[in-house]
Amino acid sequence: MAEQTKQINTSIDEYLISLANSINHAQRYISQLRVVGQEGQPTVTYQLPRVDFELKLLFQLTATRPETAGLQRDMARSVGGAYLAATPISLETGEVDSATAAAASTIKGSFVAVPIHGGAPPPIVSIAWTRSDKAIDIKVSVRSAIGQNLPNVEVEFNLDRSLAKRVNPALGTETEEANVLAETSLSAVIARTDPRGEATSTLMIGEKALGRKVPVVIDVMGITKTMIFETTGNP
Repeated sequence: MAEQTKQINTSIDEYLISLANSINHAQRYISQLRVVGQEGQPTVTYQLPRVDFELKLLFQLTATRPETAGLQRDMARSVGGAYLAATPISLETGEVDSATAAAASTIKGSFVAVPIHGGAPPPIVSIAWTRSDKAIDIKVSVRSAIGQNLPNVEVEFNLDRSLAKRVNPALGTETEEANVLAETSLSAVIARTDPRGEATSTLMIGEKALGRKVPVVIDVMGITKTMIFETTGNP
């Protein structure tokens, strides 16, 4: 058997996201290949209905730190001085014997094209907020394209800590920059809209975030909005 030396240079979730991005890129290209129909008939377009994938990996413990360990969030963690290395294998080349093939782990699945929001127009998401002492009340309203309130819709609120580092001026040390949102939190991370189509969460501002910019990411039905709140006061 030929020696397998090429280790996977990304984590599984990053691999799947990269694959999905490639499919999306291919679909955008295919969408531009329109075929003009007969007079009075609509233009014909194409869509990838389904893409199947299969990834075979051979996991091995090694005392040598893999070159890609810095990129492998899930596959190259040190456990007692040993590293878990993942090597992709191919059965079609004939370089892998039956014993190695049997020990390999297989990850397979399918990407299936489905209409966004079930084919309905995307919802209308609006955000309002009110300020109080060291707090900001955030209200998210979700309505259909014709203005109907959408109850029981999941709304997710998150602090974007990496963006907070970029939008705020240097704080002097890396520790201070990393802790700028350490005492800042949200009263609700996941909320559901009420009969009026509204969901709320309160941004509670910590002392270290006073006078800084606090980014909050809001996700609703595949729609993502980033709000950057400027706080007042001195840390």
